[in-house]
Amino acid sequence: MSIWTNLWSQTAEVHEYAGCNDAGSSKFVPDRKSPGRPVPCRVEYQCREYINAKGEKVTSAAVMFCNVAIPPMSLIQADGQQFTVKSCEPCRGIGGAIDHYEIIL
Repeated sequence: MSIWTNLWSQTAEVHEYAGCNDAGSSKFVPDRKSPGRPVPCRVEYQCREYINAKGEKVTSAAVMFCNVAIPPMSLIQADGQQFTVKSCEPCRGIGGAIDHYEIIL
């Protein structure tokens, strides 16, 4: 449990990206027709640029902090908006263990 858990005042619905199906379409768990998995979090809206793993400059609209890793290309519904996960980075505590995750949206 993160030292920041008390600050997770929001809940986001998450549809985790699970690869492609036989038709070549993106597959999500749970299926997009179902409600997403609720994840306690904190979403901060800030526009910033960063370099992704491919070396491309990407602009993000928001950052989500939570206690679970969410794979890139997953869909997140928060505050009535839908976002696609661009990156998920672990944040470590003083002892070196993973404390929480920073999700770039």
